[in-house]
Amino acid sequence: MGSRRPSEERAARAGGRAVPAGKEARQDVGAWRDGGGCARWVGALLALGLAASAWSLPPLKVAVYANPPKVVLQDGQRPQGIFVDVLEQIAREEGGTLHYVPGTFQEGLDRLERGEVDLMVDVARTPERERHFELSREAVLSTWNQVYARPGLGIRNLLDLKGRRLAVLAGSVQEQFFREAAQSFGVEARILTFPTFDAAFRAVREGRADAVVANPFFGEEHLAGLDDTAIIFGPSTLHFAARKGSDPALMAGIDAHLLRFKADPASVYSVDYQQLMRLQTTRRVPAWLYPALATGLLVLLLSAGWTWTALRAAARLRVSEQRQRQLAAERMALLRSVEQRSAEIERANEDLQIVSYSLSHDLGAPLAAIRGFVAATLDGWRDSLDPRAARMLERALAGAGRIDAMLLDLAGLLRVAGEPLDPACCDLTQLAHDVVDTLRARHEIDAVVTVAPGLQVRADARLMRVVLENLIGNAWKFASRVPSPRIELGEVDGAPDRPTFFVRDNGAGFDMEYASRLFRPFSRLHDASEFPGAGIGLSIVQRIVARHGGRVWAEGAVGRGATFYFTLEGREDAGAAAAGGSSPGA
Repeated sequence: MGSRRPSEERAARAGGRAVPAGKEARQDVGAWRDGGGCARWVGALLALGLAASAWSLPPLKVAVYANPPKVVLQDGQRPQGIFVDVLEQIAREEGGTLHYVPGTFQEGLDRLERGEVDLMVDVARTPERERHFELSREAVLSTWNQVYARPGLGIRNLLDLKGRRLAVLAGSVQEQFFREAAQSFGVEARILTFPTFDAAFRAVREGRADAVVANPFFGEEHLAGLDDTAIIFGPSTLHFAARKGSDPALMAGIDAHLLRFKADPASVYSVDYQQLMRLQTTRRVPAWLYPALATGLLVLLLSAGWTWTALRAAARLRVSEQRQRQLAAERMALLRSVEQRSAEIERANEDLQIVSYSLSHDLGAPLAAIRGFVAATLDGWRDSLDPRAARMLERALAGAGRIDAMLLDLAGLLRVAGEPLDPACCDLTQLAHDVVDTLRARHEIDAVVTVAPGLQVRADARLMRVVLENLIGNAWKFASRVPSPRIELGEVDGAPDRPTFFVRDNGAGFDMEYASRLFRPFSRLHDASEFPGAGIGLSIVQRIVARHGGRVWAEGAVGRGATFYFTLEGREDAGAAAAGGSSPGA
């Protein structure tokens, strides 16, 4: 919070004259009457109802814990923050006294349950807590939980937390919220509890944890040195909490005052709330925010494309079934055609499942973040646009450029899925030389490239060029930062009937623990700032090789390069001998 106390803020608004608590309350009631509005009248009536019942605030012991900027604890000073300021204003108006009992969040809950304190600030509402405590009906703030990660780990969505060490505040609802969100996606992470948010963030910076969960108020203020990810879950409201069975007039009085404070734009609550919103909106907008929105739109377009592919395949299947009912001869040939069409539908359905998953998580989480930030921005900048908006637009333009590159890759993926094969004699050696010449013309990298002679197969030459462009292009990219980049295309010895080829480089390599993610669309093992790309090229390679009856896999080690292997159905001479029959995958 700022150095100026809320009472001083209101005094400044009144022209430097401090207003006594009773007089201030009477002025507030008059302001609501003049301003009108349902919410203000409700607050006024409740306030008058309290006065009629002669409620007064008893002496209270209040549990507080450090959770800046909502609750700030400094050695030798009284607590500060919106919860404390609201409670002290109520005490001034009702003639009560407050005694603060500092500690950790878990210590505060334990003391409240044992009756050692009367009230606790900044407690999220959950069904479990409603069974153990009395919570104010009126929420002080709304919030959510966000994951902040150590840079360089590639943590961008919930799946990336599998097997990771996640720091949480002991006794908070964040562990429960995270487990519920992760369980639906089959993600298991190692949960580490810490007594304070400071300790949890420090564990991440010191390498004892990989990521931390916190509310955005604390997280944005302590973001330095960490990545703010798009992993957002568990929206919640924050309240005052009292011991179970305590005097109901206590919470009723707090709720009435809160309603009145919210209706008055000059109240201690409104001043502190606006200051909180200004703190949030002046934080930097996450780098992923605008690209995430655009990526979500792209995923929607991709979903439509795959749906169209599935419909085309289903239409072809219906035509085949019609012909089968009409014709008795060539029956076996039609059955084979139906099986082939069914396989196409199955592949399309698998791709649709991938898109469905992306829509449910990779789009859902960023959209939740967007809603939160837009709401905060409206509260803080409703009447005027901050000059920093220009820089935000520049970031959006940069994100649009990356999206354009993704569109090209997505178009290539759609073409691979929808076009028929045209198998013929294919010279992989010549195709590789053409690809290397193109790369040399585009990139000034002095790489040593070795291509084995006489690599002949029977395949669709156009699609095999796409395979080599992606594999050799990846090797070129990931070897570009070593002193003497080397790339090799060759054939594995000892495979006479089923040729196996490889592309090898001495570049950045990868951790074999994550090899299964290499061919998943949109999945990347390296940060985009290190090596650009959309994470689609290898999934295109896998689909092309699978349509030729083969498979693709990889071996590598971090800092020691990588080797990608792929097999095809047969050699050119074997394929030519059976040229009269149908070609594999055609």
